[in-house]
Amino acid sequence: VAIFSELLGHKPKICFIDEIENGIHYSALPKVWAGIAEVAARLDIQVLATTHSWECLLAAHEVFAARDTYDLRVLQLYQLGETLSGRVLDQDHIEAAIAGEIELR
Repeated sequence: VAIFSELLGHKPKICFIDEIENGIHYSALPKVWAGIAEVAARLDIQVLATTHSWECLLAAHEVFAARDTYDLRVLQLYQLGETLSGRVLDQDHIEAAIAGEIELR
């Protein structure tokens, strides 16, 4: 409720949600993602959400895959030696990671 109150009430251009799955039962995650996707698309809000939950990522992917436009991206951070790097994963890469059970954080 708090997330939707902020999005609908304040209509920010960018919304950061840290650990989006906290306090939400995994079975409710698809509905939460569907609502966020719809509100963000209608109000032109860029949502950046963090998670360490595989179920949360799967729910987000399933919701965005069912929409007309798949506008979910995963920012994957990784370390090579002393260097921290990152890359943006699109639908094909997210689906490959899910199929290969590759952990995304």
